[in-house]
Amino acid sequence: MTKTNKIPTVKLIYRAKIDARRNISIWLWIFIGLLIGLIPYIKIPLLILGCLLVYFLTPKINLSTPELIQRYSEHPALYTKHYRYRVKLIRLFNIFFGWVCGLIILSFL
Repeated sequence: MTKTNKIPTVKLIYRAKIDARRNISIWLWIFIGLLIGLIPYIKIPLLILGCLLVYFLTPKINLSTPELIQRYSEHPALYTKHYRYRVKLIRLFNIFFGWVCGLIILSFL
């Protein structure tokens, strides 16, 4: 691969990460993690089950604008791979963060 071919690929990966971050409903996933952290006795199994479900959920790519369609069509496999990986990672992180917040809240009660 030549240097001229690498530059658009790097930009495409970067844009996929930015788009994934923008399309995540952060408060929704933190709230789900918080609820899991506040449920007594079965926190750990619910956290594991929640993380597995989120990991296996296939995120949908937002193609609502012509700019996104053009970006996606440049290299669909690469964009999809990095977009979905980033979405799953952000969801898992937010659930874990909410779970920890739930544990902290319970420790004060």
